[in-house]
Amino acid sequence: MRSPHRARLAVSLLACCALVATPRVVRAAPLDSVTINGAAFVLVPAGPFTMGSPVEQCARAQEQAGALGPALEAARQYCATWESPPHQVTLQTFYIMRTEVTIAHYDRFVEATGARRPESRRPAGPGGGRRDESATGIPRSDERRGPNEPVTDVSWNEARVFCAWLGRGSAFTTRLPTEAEWEKAAHGSDGRAYSWGSAFDGRRLNFADTRSSESWRDASVDDGFADTAPVGSFPQGTSPYGAVDMAGNVSEWVLSLLRPYPYAPGDGRENLSPTTCSEERLSGCRVYRGGSYRHTSARTRATSRVIATYLSDVFVDIGLRCVAQPSASR
Repeated sequence: MRSPHRARLAVSLLACCALVATPRVVRAAPLDSVTINGAAFVLVPAGPFTMGSPVEQCARAQEQAGALGPALEAARQYCATWESPPHQVTLQTFYIMRTEVTIAHYDRFVEATGARRPESRRPAGPGGGRRDESATGIPRSDERRGPNEPVTDVSWNEARVFCAWLGRGSAFTTRLPTEAEWEKAAHGSDGRAYSWGSAFDGRRLNFADTRSSESWRDASVDDGFADTAPVGSFPQGTSPYGAVDMAGNVSEWVLSLLRPYPYAPGDGRENLSPTTCSEERLSGCRVYRGGSYRHTSARTRATSRVIATYLSDVFVDIGLRCVAQPSASR
């Protein structure tokens, strides 16, 4: 028969062990995709990636796109000033919209807030900032400007407000992506030039092809569109994380101010305070990414940076997509 003393000792030991043993907390892995107020987002996991490109790689892309003589030398200088050197940047996990913001997405914003409705064709109407003279004489196909086309005619200021609005009432905070977030989402962590790999392939995107009216068009490729295409028309150009149209179709606003590399988020480039932006004061200007149906292959590289000098302007071929992170209060 077991003694009372031994029984009490066994109970004490069990109680001790119960106090010492701590249940292991298992955190659920982030979902590969989420839907936020009708917009689909894909996961970009935490970790390092290579941002920027070598000067020669950048210049070679410009040469392959037709830049020669003084134009090529100017392109090389631009590469050296704004796109190099390649360097490693580490980011936390975030989500990015699977597609560019569509006319349907933006219409919901207009209806909910009373914001200015973008023109579906150019030039911009009253209140749209300076007229976009780049649109003059460019043929359009009005019948293709349906709800699944990417919205354009949206300024940087308007894009920022839209992205902040998109996450309302959800478990996520939404905003424009930083340059680093946009670039990682576009080409992954291995330093490739395009979403799909290192070599340009005109079948994987909507760019200035034979249907374009631009003098720099690539007449050897027919991508099927003279202007914007419905989002997701080129699934073969999908990025490593599942985002589509990050090369071509329309360029996309990002949050960041223009600063030289290496990328350093603490140097003020993510500051949202009003800035003075001009040709003489480029440090006050924002950036857009990805290239559009009006651009050469070189401009559609994931590492290509373009300076926007008028932040209240609207453009025929610049749209946006947003990023999301779980709200801290949730």
